[in-house]
Amino acid sequence: MKCKVVHFIWLTLHDFLLLIRCRHGEIIRGNLDKELKERERERERERERERDLR
Repeated sequence: MKCKVVHFIWLTLHDFLLLIRCRHGEIIRGNLDKELKERERERERERERERDLR
């Protein structure tokens, strides 16, 4: 009986840690996407400035 309880707790903890890691990965990916979009906007602004100068 005690072994089953310990096993259940271990599996629950393991699932919880995996969930945290997945969420953390999504956050990191989300930040990278934001940075890429921001860089793309900067490039567009640079192109527009070059067009205006011509």
